[in-house]
Formats: sequence, C-alpha cells, structure tokens
Amino acid sequence: MSRLVFHHVKAAGEHHLAPGTISAAKWVEAQGNRVVLETVSKTRDRSNEQNRLMWTWNKEASDHLGDMSPTEVHYYSKVYFGVPILRRDDAEFDEIWRRCFAPLSVETQQEAMSFVDVTSKMGVKQMTEYLNTVSAHWFAQGVALTCPEER
Repeated sequence: MSRLVFHHVKAAGEHHLAPGTISAAKWVEAQGNRVVLETVSKTRDRSNEQNRLMWTWNKEASDHLGDMSPTEVHYYSKVYFGVPILRRDDAEFDEIWRRCFAPLSVETQQEAMSFVDVTSKMGVKQMTEYLNTVSAHWFAQGVALTCPEER
C-alpha cells in the first residue's frame, strides 16, 4: 500500500509530490485502492509573536520605502532572506527551488511568493534567524523597526 503525505515530513515508503511532476489525482488513480491519505502536522511552527513582529516590520519597511506594500516587502524578504535559510536546511525545498525558481528573474520569484510557502514552513529557530537577518537588512537601509520589547 502506498502513502501520500502532505507537508514536508518524509519517511521511508512515503511519496511526496513536487510541483511540476505528476498531479496528486493522477498519482492516486495510478495506485488503485492502495493509498492511505495522511496529513501531518508540523511541529515547532514559528510563534504567533514572531508572525506579528514580521508583519509589523513589513509595514514599517513599506511605510519607510513608500513604493512597496507590506505584502511586497514580505515577498522581497522571503526571496532574499527566507529562501536561503530553507535551501540550506531542506534538501527537498532546495531541489525544487533550483529546478523551478532559480532560473527565473528575482522579480518573477517575488511574484511567485504568494504561492510558495517560505516563512510558514519555518520553525521557531529558523524564524528567529530570518527575523534577525531582516532586521539587519532594514536597519542598514535606515528603516526604524519596532523592537520586540517595545510592543
């Protein structure tokens, strides 16, 4: 019996469907009645506090820049700061990124960020690294960001 697992939790005997390979429906059909569908919860997701801080900083950078919305700042940060963290820590993400997104222009990569999980895939430790990198970048650009203690 085959197992189709959603999310990026991999164990022996499990199959993961990467974008651009085979559709989930076709894969399930090819397996006949030998499929167990399982969804797996992630552990150690980024904290709600980290998420609120990230969006506070996206808004502050947007306000400072004046030509990017908070969502555009978020996509920019995902490409420049989040993707390298996930590529380093997740071989499957790295393979998909190299094959599907690396050949694209940075502008197109940023446009694709509405469809690509980056920060939502991060655990607390990765998100801490991401936020530290984001804050250093925007500080160097002259953006005054809220300190977590000030909130």
